[in-house]
Parts: sequence; C-alpha cells; structure tokens
Amino acid sequence: MLIKAKIILRQGKQDQSNYIFQQLANGKGVSPDVKAEARYELGRWQDKQGDYDQAFASCSNAKEAYQGKLASFRAKAAVTRRHHRTLLEVMNAETIKQWAAPTGGLKPIPGRGIAWQIGHPRSGTTLLGQILDGHPDLFTADEIPVFAQSTFPRLAKAVKSSPSDRTTLSILGRATPEQLDQQREMFFHQVEGAMEQKIGQRFLLNKNPDLTSLSPAICRVFPEAKMICALRDPRDVIISCFMQALPVNPVSVEYFSIESTAAAYAMNMNVWLKLRKLIEAPSLEVRYEDVVNDLQGQARRALSFLGLDWNPEVLNFNNLAKAKHVHSPTYQAVTKPIYSTSVGRWRNYKKHFEQVFDLLYPYLEAFGYDV
Repeated sequence: MLIKAKIILRQGKQDQSNYIFQQLANGKGVSPDVKAEARYELGRWQDKQGDYDQAFASCSNAKEAYQGKLASFRAKAAVTRRHHRTLLEVMNAETIKQWAAPTGGLKPIPGRGIAWQIGHPRSGTTLLGQILDGHPDLFTADEIPVFAQSTFPRLAKAVKSSPSDRTTLSILGRATPEQLDQQREMFFHQVEGAMEQKIGQRFLLNKNPDLTSLSPAICRVFPEAKMICALRDPRDVIISCFMQALPVNPVSVEYFSIESTAAAYAMNMNVWLKLRKLIEAPSLEVRYEDVVNDLQGQARRALSFLGLDWNPEVLNFNNLAKAKHVHSPTYQAVTKPIYSTSVGRWRNYKKHFEQVFDLLYPYLEAFGYDV
C-alpha cells in the first residue's frame, strides 16, 4: 500500500495518495516503519501547502512510531560522540603534518587522483556530487560505505596495540606504510566492485557526508587526497534532517528533535572546523546557496580545484541522474532542475530554533551566514 501510494503520488494524484497515507499513518496493525514513512509523506505535503505547524507535527509523530527501536541505536550514537570528543581533544597540527608528509613511501594511487566530498548530511552533497559526476574524467563513488565499514576497521584490526589504547588517533599513529598500502589497494578494489566498473585513468571523487567525522582518518590513509566540504545554512540543514524520512540507524537517531539534530550538526562540523585549520592538503568549501544561484560558476570552481577542464555536460546533471542509480535518499530531487525553494526553508519553522540559536551561532559565523 505504501509503494502504491508513492506511485500514485508520482502520477500527480495527490488526493488519492494522501488518502492511503492517512490510512497507513493511523491504521491498526501497521508496522512502525510503514506508519512512520506515511506520516513523513503527509508532512512533506503539508509543508508544500504552507501548513507548517501541521507538517512539523506530522514529522514529530513519525518519529514516535520508532520509539520501540531507539535504545540500541542511541547507545551506538553515544559511543560515536565519545570518539569524536576524544579525537577533537587530541588532534593537533603536528600530528596532521606528520600524516601529510610526502606520502611516506606509500605506493601511488591509480588513476588521476582522489578527492573526498564531505559535509553534514542534507548540505547539498548529493547535488554537487551529481553535477560533478557528469564530467567524463571523473569517477564518482556515491555514498559507498567502503571506508567506514571496511578500510578503517581492517586497518584498526591490523594495527597492533593494547586493548586500552584503541583510540582513533592511536590506531592512525601506529599504522605502518605497509598496512596503509594494503588498505589503500583494497579500498580501490572494493569501490570498483561496489560501483561495478573500473576507475581506469579517471579522477576518483568519494562523496559521503557521513565520513566528515572520519576525515582525520582519510588524511592518514590518503595524504594526497583533496577535500571538498559541502556547506549549507545550518538551520536549513537541521530542519531538513529533522523532516527527512530516514531509516533509523546510529546517525539518523540523532534527528529526533531539533535540539538533538543541532547537537549532532555541531559535533560533526566541529571536526571539519578544526581540521580545515590543520590540514595541508588542498581543500575547498562549496555552499549550497551559491550552487543554486550560480550553477555554472560553482561547477567551474569545483572542477578547477580538482584539476579538470571545463565540460558543459555537467550542467545537464538532472537528466543524467535519471539514467543511473543514486544511493542518496534524495535521489528523486537530483533528477529535477536547480530550484531555490529549499533556501531559507528554516524560516517557516523559526520558532523551533529559539532553544538552539546560541549553539548554532559559531557555525553561522564561521560559514558566512546571516544571523
């Protein structure tokens, strides 16, 4: 029934789809996952209609459907937060400089180079990634979890250390060139396997906002990599995360209130704010709002940063996206032309941000957004 309602919605039959969503949102015997997604769909429609209070309520009700399965994910999220805090406390310029020293005997990577596109989820990472993916000399790995789920865990297992000294910084500091080379080679094989195509002589762009917190590890394993950080008004990021229908996991469990979403944003972007002052590798920040206002200019800027010539085909990103699989939950949005309706969306929900303004102020200032 949920799939049927989504198909009907794509056919433009909003009233019919809403009728089914209403049945699923409030029906007895409906699974929590289906009930939650139906409520999110209703919230999306109410947002488009300008009924912002009801839209916020629908998304809040969607989260209530998940209450029975949150405990284990919250426990995992708490562990991640502790690791982040520890890493931020001990990360310093001397350590990062040692990692970035001329690859320390590491074997050259295949292809033309490697870059990582990070940033908080819902910051326009998918849009920017799909634009760049239209370049024939670029190979984009779209939210493939190889580094987080394989490369770094395998490196941690290979590094010899005592059970009491298994911090991220310790693992990265003890890794030998041989261990790093092994994981670098395996990483490329696994990316090619996941994408079902060879990288060849193309430039590899790894787009994954969930890796922002692991960016120090990226600097260690791939010291020659370039870094692109996608930015967006933090308030728009937070309302978008809060209202996005996502399966519950250790990341999305942080988005169950505006307060917890803001705290997750702060934790994630603290890593980038500190790292951007320390890394010697080339880095570039691209704001979502600038892409919306000047698509060609920002596309040229990003391609120049990667060392690639201009190719006008990147401007046809929305049509190209229709012919391939996009891993992001916002896959449908990138098949449409650029639109500006998501810029400043947070203003429709301004009253919900009163409790988190002081927390967000440093990021508004650091990334150049008006208060």
